[in-house]
Amino acid sequence: YQALFTGKGCSTQGERLGGVTKDSKVLVLGGNRGPGHLAVQMAHRKGATVTVTVPPSCIHWMVYLGASRVINFREKDWIDHLRGEDFDLIFDCVGWASTSEEMDRAAEVLKPG
Repeated sequence: YQALFTGKGCSTQGERLGGVTKDSKVLVLGGNRGPGHLAVQMAHRKGATVTVTVPPSCIHWMVYLGASRVINFREKDWIDHLRGEDFDLIFDCVGWASTSEEMDRAAEVLKPG
């Protein structure tokens, strides 16, 4: 996951991944998970605007770690809530986008292109 924040990684098709900067908008699904809380901190440290989904017990923790916006996934469908936000990166720490239908829905919050 560190490659996503350094810009040094690439996909299996050779596409560059990451390169988070101060102008980036990052969505972390499951910020309370192992790599999730690290991703929140790394993106925040790069100056990105960080949105994160977590259970209610972790909301204050995510704000403390640097999240700009925290969504309680038990109360809100994050896609409906964030549709059209144009995120540069979605970091999925819960395996949410495991089907093609879910990946198509996730694309509704990503920046075009």
